[in-house]
Amino acid sequence: MQTSFDFTPGLTVQFPRLRDVLCAVVYGSRAGLKGVAADLDVSPSELSRMLNREQDDPRKLDVDDVVGIIASTGDTRPIQWLIERFLHNPEE
Repeated sequence: MQTSFDFTPGLTVQFPRLRDVLCAVVYGSRAGLKGVAADLDVSPSELSRMLNREQDDPRKLDVDDVVGIIASTGDTRPIQWLIERFLHNPEE
């Protein structure tokens, strides 16, 4: 029997912020920025600005946008990121 090890770092290590994982989900999706933007009923440039790391931009992602991104892409990494970040085993 052969044992395999997964040395892939956790999502919170790969993506320090939730916004980082959302960017990866949108830009890495099959539909890409344009397709996800269409599903969210915003322009690609508006979605790009919402995902932008600049804090000065008034266009921010809200909870409905996050849910829409997950629904559009089918990628659950943002949910997994939140679980990894906030749910800890009490025995640890």
